Amino acid sequence: MKQAIRQKAKELGVDLVGFLNLKDYKSPQSPDPHRYLSLAKSVVVLAFKPLAGAYHYQENTWSKMPSYLYSVEGAGNTAAYHLARFMEREYGGESFLVQAHRPFEIDEDTFRSPIGSVSLRHAAVQSGLAVWGKNTLALTREFGPRVMYLGLLNSLDLESGSPISGYDPCSSCHYDC
Repeated sequence: MKQAIRQKAKELGVDLVGFLNLKDYKSPQSPDPHRYLSLAKSVVVLAFKPLAGAYHYQENTWSKMPSYLYSVEGAGNTAAYHLARFMEREYGGESFLVQAHRPFEIDEDTFRSPIGSVSLRHAAVQSGLAVWGKNTLALTREFGPRVMYLGLLNSLDLESGSPISGYDPCSSCHYDC
């Protein structure tokens, strides 16, 4: 099942795919994912690389938003939707799309630091897609921090991927994040 989901995701334009069973999910400051999908058993973590031209720094950085954020978000949401429909159709599960950066919960306790429904950085690291960087970003072998994560909470009982070992890009980096 995981191989078929990964293959379909790649066909839809997803760059990296990870799997995390919720029994292995740990994010102490995030809400319980069951709040959003009561039948949830796992999350499929999807990583999308922005367009390469978004990284050529020029004076007007706001003009980069369509290449860096909006195009990736739109394509990612479309791919995630179609992947969720595939999973529901083929395996009978239910899915809930976890957005990359919004909407998020805001209340009296979180208004200064809003939180999403699932920490996609934690899920990326725990699913074996990434490692923690010194800057608290989830760094992939393939793209470093230059990815946007989306997730599909779902009711399928998918086994977690293995965490990455032996990869520590920060150990040899001398830049301040």
